[in-house]
Amino acid sequence: MANRVIVQFEGDGSGVAELSWGQDEIWSVMQDTADSLPMGGARALPPGQTVADVAAGLSFIISRHQALRTRLRFDPDGQTRQVVHASGEIALEVVAAAPPRMSRR
Repeated sequence: MANRVIVQFEGDGSGVAELSWGQDEIWSVMQDTADSLPMGGARALPPGQTVADVAAGLSFIISRHQALRTRLRFDPDGQTRQVVHASGEIALEVVAAAPPRMSRR
């Protein structure tokens, strides 16, 4: 069963602009391949680390890097723009899982 922890973020810089050359190229690849090029992953927490620690780290990194606070906006004229948000929230999925079993041979 997964739990969602809502993580708040707030960072310097915000606004709307045209896509950079690199963003435009990546967006074209995503459209051509019908793939969102997802990034993410899962990992076990090291002993002593809490979900609150992970949430604080996620908040810090998103707050610090504008690229992680950027979304695409599709204007009625067909123009795709980037929107950098000064603040917001993201959901952190937390899953309780049993440790992996050791195989016996």
